[in-house]
Amino acid sequence: MNLNLWTSFIEIVNLHDCKDETYFKNIVAWLNRNTYYFSDDLLKRHRLDALLATDPAEYEVRSCGYSTLANWKGIEESGIKRMKLDTFLMLVSDDLWEMFPTKRQQCAHCDVDEMRYVVIRTEDQDREELALECIQCGDLEYWDGRELQANIQTIRPATKSDRLDLRLRFKR
Repeated sequence: MNLNLWTSFIEIVNLHDCKDETYFKNIVAWLNRNTYYFSDDLLKRHRLDALLATDPAEYEVRSCGYSTLANWKGIEESGIKRMKLDTFLMLVSDDLWEMFPTKRQQCAHCDVDEMRYVVIRTEDQDREELALECIQCGDLEYWDGRELQANIQTIRPATKSDRLDLRLRFKR
């Protein structure tokens, strides 16, 4: 991985304690400033394209916790030169997606009891719908519990306006 890219990233991480949306906004801004390092395919594979397409202020985010920062600092110490760009983007994506609000609801597939609010567009519908995604296995269902069996065309985190449109309260 490019050492200058890593250095600029870790500077952003070190500026924030991950307690609010500032960390999220600054990491998304950093990604936008450095998109020329990443192929569209890499951004899409790690679902970062959806985050870059929306104003970060539209998202409601929660603290990402101490373990995230400890992991980044551990990577720094182990030598960033060995890390592949694909792995790096996967970790960044995991960090950012972990910050989105969740709902206490058991996944029908793996029994984990936390689901993330997302907005999906299926191949057979010309509109977006609110859904829940398991934070562990990625299984999807409609927000009201109906089974989701359609082919997903796009998926993105639910925004504040999505929440207001449907009158939902996100667990913080």
